[in-house]
Parts: sequence; C-alpha cells; structure tokens
Amino acid sequence: MNTRCAILLIALISGIVLPGAAPECRAQDDFSKQKLRPQFHYTAPKNWLNDVTGLVYHDGEYHLFHDYNPNGREWGTIHWYHAVSKDLLHWEHLGVVLTMKEHGRGGHVYSGSAVADKSNTSGFGKEGQTPLVIIHTINHLDTWDETQNIAYSVDRGRTWTAYQGNPVIKCKYSDNHRDPKVFWYEPDSRWIMVLFENGGIAFYSSPNLKDWTYMSRFNGESGFHECPDMFELPVDGNKNNTRWVVHDAGRNGYMIGQFDGTSFTPDSYATYKLDFGENFYAAQTFSNLPDGRRIQIPWMNGGEYPGMPFNQQFGIPCDLTLRTFAEGIRLCRNPIPELDILREKIKSLEDTTLSPDDNPLEGAKADAFEVIVEIESDGAEEFGIDIGDYWIRYFFADEMLVLQRTEQREYTRLAKPLRPIAGRIKLQVLVDRTSVEIFGNDGRISISTCYVPRNRDENMNASVRIYSKGGNTSLKSLKYNKIKSIWK
Repeated sequence: MNTRCAILLIALISGIVLPGAAPECRAQDDFSKQKLRPQFHYTAPKNWLNDVTGLVYHDGEYHLFHDYNPNGREWGTIHWYHAVSKDLLHWEHLGVVLTMKEHGRGGHVYSGSAVADKSNTSGFGKEGQTPLVIIHTINHLDTWDETQNIAYSVDRGRTWTAYQGNPVIKCKYSDNHRDPKVFWYEPDSRWIMVLFENGGIAFYSSPNLKDWTYMSRFNGESGFHECPDMFELPVDGNKNNTRWVVHDAGRNGYMIGQFDGTSFTPDSYATYKLDFGENFYAAQTFSNLPDGRRIQIPWMNGGEYPGMPFNQQFGIPCDLTLRTFAEGIRLCRNPIPELDILREKIKSLEDTTLSPDDNPLEGAKADAFEVIVEIESDGAEEFGIDIGDYWIRYFFADEMLVLQRTEQREYTRLAKPLRPIAGRIKLQVLVDRTSVEIFGNDGRISISTCYVPRNRDENMNASVRIYSKGGNTSLKSLKYNKIKSIWK
C-alpha cells in the first residue's frame, strides 16, 4: 500500500472525508462487508444524508450533491456533500463542498440545484472554462429565515466559491421559502427558477443567475410541498408533442401541463403519485444531459440502518418518460440501462407454464438481485415473488399489485392498481440488502421501500421463490440476475 492510500485508509477509518480520494484507496471492500450497507445503491461513507441536490452533468461526469451532516448519524448541521461518477453507479466521494461556516454564513445549507453555465452568463468562467453554479437555500438559525444564494466552481466542481453578492433572493417566508430548481429556458434565453414558497411554487427569471425577477406563482389545487422539480418531456417520444412536468418532494405528487416561460398552466388540476412506496422523497433530475435523457435520483427517506456508520440511502437512478395510457398521459420511471454493467445473469426462461407446484428459482440465493417477469393468467388467481422479507403479489382478477411484509397482514397502503397491457403484466424487481424497488409495466407504477432484513443467512443472502396460486400462470419470460457490488 502506497503512502497516499495508507493516509486515506486511516482517514476513512477515522471518519475523515478527504476530497478527491480515489475509490480504490478508500477500503471499499470493507463497505461490502458492513451488514446493512446497500451494495448497488448510493450511500455516504458515514453519517447522515438526505435530499438529493445539485444533479448536473458536465465534462463527462455526473455530479451528485446531497444534504449531509458531517457531525453525526442524525439530521443536523446541514452541509452539502459531493460525489461524481462516470456511469451513475460507481461514485467517487469528494466530501463536503458547501459548509455552514463558509457558504451558509452560519446557517444550514439547504437544498437546491446546479447548472453548467455554458454561455458564461454569470461571468464566473475564466479562459473559456464553463463555470458550474450551485443555487441553494440558506436557513438562518437565529430567525429561520430562508434566502437563495449561489456558489460557483471553475475547476470541474472540486472547489466552490460563495458569490459575494449573496443572497440573490431575499427572504419572503420563514421556513417556507426554499429548494430552488434552476434550468435554462432556450426560447427566452434566460434562466428559470422554480421555488417552493409558502405552500405553492413561484417562478423567477434571470439573465445571469445573479439578478432574479419574480414572474408568477402556481398553487395547484392542493398546494405543493418542498423540493420542487420541473422539466419538459416528449409524449410517447414525439418531440413535436411535449408537456411540462412539475412535482414536489413527494407529498402531493406531480402535475402535467404547459409552460410559456412565465407561468405554468396544468392540463388538469389532478395530481399523480410518482412512486407508491413508503420511502420515496425529494427526488431530483439531472440538468445538462447531452442526449435528451431525463434521469432522476430519489432519497429513500426513512430507512433504518442500526449499528452502521452511515444513515440513509438513495434509490436507483431512473430514466423518466411520458407515455399515453387509457387514463391519460402519465410519467413513467425505469431503472437506467447502465445497470447492465452490474448484472450477473443467472437464469432465463421463455414461454413456460408455471403451475402451483413449480419454483423455477429453487436454490437461488443472493444479497442483491433482480427479477424480471412477463406474465399472463392461465387460470391463476395470483402470481407472486417471495424474497424472504416481502411478497410481491399480483392478483389477476383485481388487477392489483401488492407489496406485503411477510410477517404482517396489513398492506393496504402498498396495494396499487396495475392494468395489463396487451394482456400482459411486466414486473422488474430490484432487491438490495435494505431496499426493494418494483417497476410495473415499464415504469407505469413504481414502489420504493426500505427495510431491515430479518430473513437472510449469515452472508446476507436471501432466497427467492416465484409461485402461481389458484391455477397456472403463463410465464412469457423470466430473468433472474445477481447484482454485483459497487464496492468491490
């Protein structure tokens, strides 16, 4: 072990996060041995994390920021933590980049977003370099007033400087004026900010990220909650037919409509849930993606990790699309195709009849894995996937998908309608050591839930069983893949 690696290993064991530490020098194999450490989901090396913030793609790197407490495993003293990735799965941890002292003027550095200022509208760029700019909230501890502020980097996000003219938007409401999401609006050649303001969302514009003008406000019918995001997507892949999507942290959901550069007009005042699990919250999408993709990462809020040095995890990155169904246009979430680099393909079947006595996955066992099935009823009342701690159950007659804890009878909150498409149901189930994520019919619905595993062996492996009840299920396809650890 060279001197640099030795220093970094000592730092990691001591709980010190050193910016720029190379992944191979961070004793990541030790992470794979921590019993409740997720194996293919993002976690900080130690301490508390919450809201996903500042997602931006720049110069071949995906930049991920998040709220972080450097002083302990519970919420408090909120700073910003930074990690970068080439593939959205393996992350290099750069450590704390926005601090309460240097960037928060003594207050919490709350959530926000980041952009690549390619035209250097801010003037922060030097010698042709594109500046990265973070737009964030400061929560002032003495008054709980909340202001909007910016910081910039001209070295690919490795160091950040607070703008001397902060705040760029002064306080309007105490503890209800936060989480700016900023994007470039090409038709008007200006920046747009979507800001949570006292139960609604407000729209601001700026030519340079420094000077902001209030434009309009939208409350919806039931209001909005914190951490808004907003973006435009083609409907069914048609670039000539687009809609804007606005959603909050998860309490109320998302709405679909039109944005004219000044105000948002919904197609209807209906709101829709993006995920139906117990632990989906404060999701954000990347800005500046070069290929038209809209990639989202959520915080899996409320997971428990007893005895671990870290607390909380993120969900799997997902591609978002708008698709038309019988009930209207809806937002769909699907795990990114990059996940394929972690797949170890174990079993694959096609056009098989699954009887009540069958289990094609007999003997299958892993700590992190994936099951993908396409099914039709051939007399069956129910199809299921038993992963030890949970059953994923589909009831054909009721067209209902259920996630049920095996030792509990109550599952009403996690029972959701899922209609067949062309007579078939497709399920993709991702299981990590402390989470299960279900995607039905190519992302028409998703269910994200964390749990403390109770039915695994000493190596944290879970057995898997698929079954048919009340008759046969036509198994059009089955794929069972182990998911390799990102820490090895």
